[in-house]
Amino acid sequence: SANALVSTETWDWSLDDLRTHPTPDRSRVEENEEEVEAELGATWERPLSSGRLQVVGLQRWGDETLTSSSRDADGQERFDSEETTGESIGRISLTRILSPRLTLEGGLEGAFNWREGKAFSEEDGVEIELPSSDVRVEERRAEAALSATWRPAARWSVEAGLRVETSELSQSGETEASRSLTYAKPRLNTVWTPDDNSEWRLRIEREVGQLDFGDFITSASLDTGQVSAGNADLRPAAAWVVEAVYERRFWGEGALTLTLINEAIEDAIDRVPVVSPSGVFDAPGNIGDAERRVAQVRLALPLGRLGVEGGLLKTFVEFAHTEANDPTTGERRRMSDYNPFESEVEFTQDLPARRIKWGVS
Repeated sequence: SANALVSTETWDWSLDDLRTHPTPDRSRVEENEEEVEAELGATWERPLSSGRLQVVGLQRWGDETLTSSSRDADGQERFDSEETTGESIGRISLTRILSPRLTLEGGLEGAFNWREGKAFSEEDGVEIELPSSDVRVEERRAEAALSATWRPAARWSVEAGLRVETSELSQSGETEASRSLTYAKPRLNTVWTPDDNSEWRLRIEREVGQLDFGDFITSASLDTGQVSAGNADLRPAAAWVVEAVYERRFWGEGALTLTLINEAIEDAIDRVPVVSPSGVFDAPGNIGDAERRVAQVRLALPLGRLGVEGGLLKTFVEFAHTEANDPTTGERRRMSDYNPFESEVEFTQDLPARRIKWGVS
């Protein structure tokens, strides 16, 4: 199979701010963003007598241009940026069924990713010197994986695996830097199904995040007056994750899922100060060890037995506790971009006689 995709998107946004107290003032912020993306992929599979061979190739390319301007009584500001990205991935995997209870899977993957960006800012016609405003980032990554799935009994399944990832990061342009990284990522996942409607799952895994290359290049938001500097010293965050899940199915489409997650994070990515000749800027950066504990409840409740034919109520509630050392104050605090509480509620009703389905969330 093969796929190809080309997409383009233009986004315009403006904000008018009128103030009457304590002194009259008016400001306007305008932004224009244009994105072009292209993708080409192919997958080849061959069934074997006791397994399957799969080969995958993928190529992505993108271009993004942003123009932002701000005007008020104090003067004018302007921020422009242009970024191009590329990603090439090749993967081969082999699955072998040794017996009805034991399956082996191995694979190799190679990737080349790059991002090149330039940023420009000026205030009242005077250029502002920005850190990491002309950068090209490249990543060469290879990964080898081996896993086994064992079914010791009819209602038990155990999956154990190991992935080893090695990568080389290089940065050129305004800042020259390079480093090599190697991570071992073991995984153990156990599933117990005591009956047809219940399931217990326990997962222990070392996860390694992927760096967002956009964090290496400076960006700005003129409506809030915030500049996020690029950071050339980023390392991917790694975490030991322990996850326990209980799922209970009932009433056909009904399901209750309880999840507990504990993450011990190394090289956590948060916000750090970066000093440049133009001042001190906020930037993404590694802040050391951190902790994240999560409790989730998901419920899908069919309402037919409660008198609402075709009705389905879905709810999601999450409590999260995070802790990290603040890089400026040294005190323990909550991690950025993690909400301590999130919830969702959705109701839908299917009325086949009227050929209507409606809902609210």
